[in-house]
Amino acid sequence: MASGSTDLRLIRQFNEYFQDWQVTLPEAEMEIPEGPVRISHSGWWITMIFGGDDVLPWLEIYAQHRMTNDRHIRFHIDRELEILPALDEPVFIPEGVTAEEEKGIHEEAKKRHRELFAELDKTGLV
Repeated sequence: MASGSTDLRLIRQFNEYFQDWQVTLPEAEMEIPEGPVRISHSGWWITMIFGGDDVLPWLEIYAQHRMTNDRHIRFHIDRELEILPALDEPVFIPEGVTAEEEKGIHEEAKKRHRELFAELDKTGLV
């Protein structure tokens, strides 16, 4: 976990992403919290963690809303935001697959879901 103060560029990226829902974080430096931060606003339940790769900070969020799909995003100061796997991603079944193949597709999706949930739980995002 990074230490020190938040980078305002991350806060601005978060605010820009959620501007249509009027969900914002204060654009002021604050001490980076030790654990996850949770906010609830405009129907969103958002959990965020601050971290860093080497010397560059990032902000990772998992956002849920009952009217849309989950969002799992990492904001970076040196590049575009990164869309990460979310728990509610749909399972697509190609046309013409056999019942056995469809069963395998569903089993693989369940496995990915369990692994992702464990990862998100470990970081505190769910």
